[in-house]
Amino acid sequence: MIQRVGKLRLALLPSLVAVLIAYIASGCSIDPQEFPIDRQEYPLSEQHTLVIDFDSIHLELIGHEDPLLIFSGASQEADIDLLVQTNELEKVSTLSFRGHDEANHSSTHLTVMIPYGSSVEVRQNSGSVKVHDFKGHASIDTISAPIQINHVSGRVQVNSRRGTIHISDSDGEMDALAEADEIRFIDVSGEITGTNIMGSISFVGLIGEGDSARLETDHGAVTVHLELESDAQIQITSAGGRIVCTLAGMSGTYKDCEGALGGGAGSLWIRTVSGPIRIDQMR
Repeated sequence: MIQRVGKLRLALLPSLVAVLIAYIASGCSIDPQEFPIDRQEYPLSEQHTLVIDFDSIHLELIGHEDPLLIFSGASQEADIDLLVQTNELEKVSTLSFRGHDEANHSSTHLTVMIPYGSSVEVRQNSGSVKVHDFKGHASIDTISAPIQINHVSGRVQVNSRRGTIHISDSDGEMDALAEADEIRFIDVSGEITGTNIMGSISFVGLIGEGDSARLETDHGAVTVHLELESDAQIQITSAGGRIVCTLAGMSGTYKDCEGALGGGAGSLWIRTVSGPIRIDQMR
């Protein structure tokens, strides 16, 4: 009997060791160390366009009243060195990494504060891009980085081939172009354009006097939820997609739908090739 107990204990020992190792590993894992990117300030000429040119980072762009360009951040890579180059002839200032062209900076988080009224261009492959509390002209071109625009006023042009585009609480000229992922507009006013190929487009908010929204996708779906106070001329067409409209006076299922909501002070134009369209008015 004693020998059987001893054998049983020996048989259980490897399992107990494995469990103990897994427990220690999960409880004592070390988070990757982050190194700060020191805060730096540069004067930015009002006539210059700021070009932010990175391959793969998490970028946050914030507008502020100060006339200075200010940036800071953190990275799992040590000795990150940023460079601002100014071309007076072309009136361009470029923010990029110094001497790290081949490095992978996917762990790098960078916050850039830019003066109100500035013009900025962002060129980035992957990572992510967030822009908020900004006034001016922003042009963002990415391959797979998701783009978030919030509380922005002015002119915004965004292009993401395989990343989502979300624009909210903003006004002005908003132009979003995607290929395979979602475009979403929430509480956006002004001249709105959303163009997609395979991805969907959604719009939630108010369309009133002076507002226009043009939403077009080939094979994705378009969904619109209009606020009760909306006032717009509406034109909806699809070559092969189903259109469902629940607006007063236009309710039904159609291949095309046209009419006025209220006095027709604004405009809403929607077109798909094969994607379905649904338009509702929020209760």
